Amino acid sequence: MTEPRTAMQHEAASGDAPVDRAVYLKKELENRVQTEPALFEFIQSAALDGLWYWDLENMENEWLSPEFKALFGYKDDEVPNTSAWWQDNIHPEDKDLAIKNFQDHVTSGVPYSSIVRYRHKDGSTVWVRCRGQVLRNSQGVPIRMLGAHNDLTQLMKIQQELKKKEDVLDMLCTTALDGFWDWNMKTGEKILSVRWKNALGYEEDELENTLETWESLLHPDDMPKALAAREKHMQEGAPYSQVLRYKRKDGTIAHMLAQGVAQKDERTGEWIRMFGTHTDVSYLEEARAAKAANQAKTTLLRTMSHELRTPLNAILGMSEVLMGTNLTPEQQECMSTLQNSGKHLLSVISDVLDYSQLESGNLTINKSEFSVQTCVRDVVAALGLEASKKSVDLTFDSSIDAGAKFVGDPERTRQIAFNLVSNAVKFTSEGSVNVSVSIEQDKDDPRLKGVRVNVKDTGCGMSPDQQAVVFDGFTQASELIQHQYGGSGLGLSISQKLTSAMGGSVSVESQLGRGSLFSVWLPGFVPETIPKRSLAKTTKVILYDKNGAPFDVLQDDYEQGSATKAIRAAGLDVYRISTFFELQQTCRQSSVEAVAVPSKDACSDEIRQFLEKNSTALLLVIGKCLKCNLQESKYKDRVLTVPHFPTSDEIKEAMSLHRKKAAPQLDLYNLGNPGRDLRVLLAEDNHINIKVMRRFLSKFPCKVDVACNGLVAVEMAGRNTYDIILMDMIMPEMGGLEATQMIRQIDDKTPIVALTANATTDDRESCFEAGMHDFLTKPINLQTLRKTLTRIADSVIEKEQTLEKRMKPSKTKLDLGSPDSTFSLITLADGAQLTYSTDAA
Repeated sequence: MTEPRTAMQHEAASGDAPVDRAVYLKKELENRVQTEPALFEFIQSAALDGLWYWDLENMENEWLSPEFKALFGYKDDEVPNTSAWWQDNIHPEDKDLAIKNFQDHVTSGVPYSSIVRYRHKDGSTVWVRCRGQVLRNSQGVPIRMLGAHNDLTQLMKIQQELKKKEDVLDMLCTTALDGFWDWNMKTGEKILSVRWKNALGYEEDELENTLETWESLLHPDDMPKALAAREKHMQEGAPYSQVLRYKRKDGTIAHMLAQGVAQKDERTGEWIRMFGTHTDVSYLEEARAAKAANQAKTTLLRTMSHELRTPLNAILGMSEVLMGTNLTPEQQECMSTLQNSGKHLLSVISDVLDYSQLESGNLTINKSEFSVQTCVRDVVAALGLEASKKSVDLTFDSSIDAGAKFVGDPERTRQIAFNLVSNAVKFTSEGSVNVSVSIEQDKDDPRLKGVRVNVKDTGCGMSPDQQAVVFDGFTQASELIQHQYGGSGLGLSISQKLTSAMGGSVSVESQLGRGSLFSVWLPGFVPETIPKRSLAKTTKVILYDKNGAPFDVLQDDYEQGSATKAIRAAGLDVYRISTFFELQQTCRQSSVEAVAVPSKDACSDEIRQFLEKNSTALLLVIGKCLKCNLQESKYKDRVLTVPHFPTSDEIKEAMSLHRKKAAPQLDLYNLGNPGRDLRVLLAEDNHINIKVMRRFLSKFPCKVDVACNGLVAVEMAGRNTYDIILMDMIMPEMGGLEATQMIRQIDDKTPIVALTANATTDDRESCFEAGMHDFLTKPINLQTLRKTLTRIADSVIEKEQTLEKRMKPSKTKLDLGSPDSTFSLITLADGAQLTYSTDAA
């Protein structure tokens, strides 16, 4: 049986005129669709955007539906119905794959379905899914192929956009610090991002993406917390955000901030998914723990300070009282040793407390304008006696104008200078310590000026290794030095931290066995010129140096210039003399009240003769320590030893004090003669401190009442009038701060002074915020108490003088009548007198 011929074969055999092949193929397809159900089902199942029917016996013959052509922007009659046309319009990168898929389908029956890109008429790209089915004759030879096109362009664009977003999300998950998690509530799968795993110390392939992984890493004690938060989020809509603890790979604990959102199936209302982020906040938890530890340390140190300062107040206070009595030399030596040891212990306590405050960041820098030169010079002067005892030459130089003002913290600047200078004196057995002050520009910003303080000594020096740790806390250069010199090892560390807190810097240069140079730079200089004062010249001062020492090169802090100018600025006549004969001549011709000499000449025979013949004259010993200490001789009340040339104010003060006759001891406690005893309320619960303060206050013209706690103090302040209230901070029933606040509700003027063993900056600020006027730290000393009471006494005098002036009757009368009138006198409420006429004209 022969294979029936196709219409085209019949046409060729009959010799009829050729027909349009595309039309023929279309008709043939229609016939086949009608006779072959499987072919119809194939066409129906495809979402068609165009059909093609290909003659595989004559490969150039193909029918392309109008929809096929329109998909690429063409009309039916604009393109030929040939396979060559569509093959030429396939993207070059996809053509080989498309042909291969076709051949595989025809030869081996592999389903023909591929996605290829075509060129649109406007030049754009059209994504098409091509699917086809080969048709075979009875011998199984491929003779036709039917295909369909689906336009995937929009779908592919969406997929590309999704791919971009996925890439961005992958990048964020990879580079961001946060980890990402996605939990499928249906399947239990929990996707954990690389960052999520890395945060706990794992690589990506070391943890499975399951709910069980999450449960195994979560701290057991936090599981109920996590489940409760998730339930509350899903049931009440509360934000899911909480810090949970997870176990790291190395066994440590990580604190993770977990945040997430749950999703429902919109159709069923069932929870199906929850996703969110993990942020490692361990550093915050560590910071909180460190802060809590610092707070605990501060509290402990404050308590220790209070407990140590309270008995020290009694030890130093009572010893100071005893030093003012008639003691034998042996008793004086014992009391002096007791006081020195107590002061050393107090210094160590203060250093530890300051160091703790600096470490915890609780120390406040209080800026104000002050003379930094005076500040440093006072430190040098205070340490002059200590240096003199060791035969160490302690000198001070300054190149700063007297009027230059420094903006900074005067107390902390003084503390820095004291630590550096005292350290230099301590470690210098012989030789010298020089302290210099100058203005210096900032290296990084030349517009910014600051003060440079250099402390240079000829002491033991340090090795490079010792210099590397010299600013570390609780550190001495060596155990031998610690044993030999003692100390807490905190002074330099505190100075370095204070300098840094003030925006400055500190450095050290040193050579072992040759000495050290400590240098501090602090920002904040404001140049300002103080106008010179015009004072009468009434007193003669002699600058005496038998070797002709150039006094003119010495500097003073009143103005930059010679010693002669400094003395004249104090309103004094000055003579410069280099021989003893001239000194005698000058003394005979006119009164001489002071002689200034370099210390190398201070103990010479001629100076002793001068002191003997001029029984009231003052000796100013300048610049160097004394080989023979005149301060221990019968002339000790007439010798002023300073490591620098005195300022004009110091000269004036020294001369003024020296003109007075030797005063009895009680003059030390003169409060300015307020005309009556000061009324003092002492609020203190410690009976030993009460004894000490009573002893101290008995030295002054005071009448003292004692309140055993803050509540009693409030009651007594409400019943009585006091000139000053001395208030302890920690008392039973009611503390000093609360008591002060209650007193301020009824009395906002009476000065209240804190007496406390709590010495931190926070304690000081709390006192001032409560309404106190001053703050005295235990142990209290007589001199500090005297200054405080003197200020109060001055205010009492001023207040009472003002009141007396207001109450005094006025001598001014207002005449409202004629000279012949009769007058009556009326005294007004404020004391003024008014007269008026009672006669009519």
